[in-house]
Amino acid sequence: KIIRNKVKKNTNERIPGVTFKLDQIEEREEPVNVVGNLIDNGQEYPAVGLSFGLEPIYVILKEEMKDEAISDIYMVPLDTNVDVLRLGTKLRELGFRVLIEMNRRKIGKCFEYAERNNIPFVMIIGNDEVSSGNYKIKDMKEKQEYTFNTDELIDYLKKNLK
Repeated sequence: KIIRNKVKKNTNERIPGVTFKLDQIEEREEPVNVVGNLIDNGQEYPAVGLSFGLEPIYVILKEEMKDEAISDIYMVPLDTNVDVLRLGTKLRELGFRVLIEMNRRKIGKCFEYAERNNIPFVMIIGNDEVSSGNYKIKDMKEKQEYTFNTDELIDYLKKNLK
């Protein structure tokens, strides 16, 4: 366990009871008047404390959120970035969580990403979809693909996400 005492800025004087650590959990064996030292009124205040490092907090949060989707809709533009951004903005304004792929991943990798992150719907949007105004959306849970115009798409998403 590595514990280092913090020091006051521009001095080598240690601040009693204030520590940081490079381990997962820290405990202090000697009682320290941390509250009294911060208030600096000469009184002692008994206190007990415990601190966690970032790694165990990350592990706990990851476990707690493993089934929660990071987004409602994953949109993958095929040379249609501007149009996808417009549609994505419209969907966001309606309260949907939209993730837009801007890293040019291959389509197969995009579906893997959506599956891994529990994203319920994926839209692959190319020039044909933009010019026709009809968008294909894949329901990742049901493994079904549907085609809707913008209004039908919004109704479908409202019905299936809320």
